[in-house]
Amino acid sequence: PNWTPPFPFFTLGLGITYAEPIYTTDPSSGLQIFGGVIAVDYRFEDIAKFLVESYGDTDTAVIIFEVAEPDHYVVASSTGSPASHLRLSSDLTQPCPVQSGDGTGCEPVRIKVADFGDGHDLDPVLVKAALEHEAANYPQQLLTVSASDDVDAPHYVTQSTFYTQGGTDLEWRVVVVSPASQSTSDALVSGNPYSVVLIVIGILGVIICCMFALAMYRRRTEKAIVFADWRFTCAFILGCALLNISSFTLLGKNTQATCLLRMWSFHLFFVIALSPLFVKVWRMYKLVGSENIRRNTITNRQAAIYTLPMIIPQALLLLIFSFVDEPRPIAYVEQDGGEVIYGVVCGTETSASIITLGIYEASFVVVGCILAYMTRHMQDDFGEAKQMIFSMYNIFFVGLVALIVMSLIDLGRTEESMLQAMGVFWGTVVSAGAFAIPRLLQAQNVRRERREGRTSRTNNVHVTGVTNSQNPSRNRKDVDSNLMSSVEVSLYEAAEEEMANFSAGEKSSTQTTEHAPFIPPADLPPPAPRNLRVGFAGAVADDDVIEESSTTSR
Repeated sequence: PNWTPPFPFFTLGLGITYAEPIYTTDPSSGLQIFGGVIAVDYRFEDIAKFLVESYGDTDTAVIIFEVAEPDHYVVASSTGSPASHLRLSSDLTQPCPVQSGDGTGCEPVRIKVADFGDGHDLDPVLVKAALEHEAANYPQQLLTVSASDDVDAPHYVTQSTFYTQGGTDLEWRVVVVSPASQSTSDALVSGNPYSVVLIVIGILGVIICCMFALAMYRRRTEKAIVFADWRFTCAFILGCALLNISSFTLLGKNTQATCLLRMWSFHLFFVIALSPLFVKVWRMYKLVGSENIRRNTITNRQAAIYTLPMIIPQALLLLIFSFVDEPRPIAYVEQDGGEVIYGVVCGTETSASIITLGIYEASFVVVGCILAYMTRHMQDDFGEAKQMIFSMYNIFFVGLVALIVMSLIDLGRTEESMLQAMGVFWGTVVSAGAFAIPRLLQAQNVRRERREGRTSRTNNVHVTGVTNSQNPSRNRKDVDSNLMSSVEVSLYEAAEEEMANFSAGEKSSTQTTEHAPFIPPADLPPPAPRNLRVGFAGAVADDDVIEESSTTSR
């Protein structure tokens, strides 16, 4: 048996021929004598007709082409597009004026796979499928192709098979494409009930965090709020609101832009939220928690600059991974029984970005725990060790639960997005409340006690960077002995007013006693008045005004 390679027929068509010799037996000698050849011609048009009749009315398309490289000439397809063109023999670039007949001066020119197509909608899909299989070295698993680069374009699954005839040089590739069902669990698009829930969660998170920040800002002149360093506390809470806003990027289809936006918004806002909180606690520790009585000043501008060493490395990491291992839409194919499901999710080629960003952000939780340990002995007016350790535990717990759930349960992309949005909501709202609610309640209690007349009116004295939480009595002794070298101008004014009140009280009780007027500290340093307790507010900015709500009394 012999299959010929494709060749032009006399009728200007292309095809192949199956030929087999015929032998007869000589009766006298018993030898076989060659009697001729029987041949069967297969025109490519006939193969294409068979494919059109079999698949023409379906969504499935088939293309057959030769394996021989580099041309991969087309044999036939189910779209009916021709596998060859008639060209003038004298100039193969010019079309033949007739389509058949003898003596036309034309010959067929075969078409390569890359040049295949005659206007049918599935021709570009067949070409892309054939080229995808060639680039992937003709894998056994299913591949996916789309009609165009548009995300909304129909997608198809494709598979190829190798056809050969034993003992011949006939080697063909058969590529089949079929439409795939679009997955409904890879993106939170309109019509998906999860999208409404995510929007509600995100809005609630933003509103609650903004309410905490607004309440702190409105009470910013009260002692409890000032001692909480309200500026950086509000910055932390507003950063939590930004994290909730990042949940909205989970909505919509998985495109190149949305995949990149999701990575940047979540990871950058995470650091932006925590950096002012860490700087605030560190500054309070340096100003109030240090045993050094020497004056130490850290302005709000300096503290804001100290957040940059935490934010800039995160931004650089995100910038690097935006080019080196950028998140992009990745197609996947699943078979659910007899149905083939196609979907697109955001992913990366490697896990380098996930591991690197995860380690960097986990270090923030460790830093928070260290700060909580360092400030554990500070006075309650300034120290927030309990709130810090609670927030770090809350963030760690939420992240751990999310990882366990995703590792144990096979969640779709929509379910993972919902889990992320709920984790962000819980982590931000609870952590923001841990810092805002105790301070707001403390300020409320002071206002109520003041209205009820349960506290005596005293003056609040500000000392910058002077405290010893482990030995308060030593603080008072040090302040008494070093009063003139460590107390700010506000102390002088408060002491002058206190001495004036003291002198007025003595006059009213003993008319014969005369008190000398108060001498400014620059001329004669007076002893600290017995009825004056020094309050420590080292982290209070110069422009902060504290209401006279101190609980100290004569």
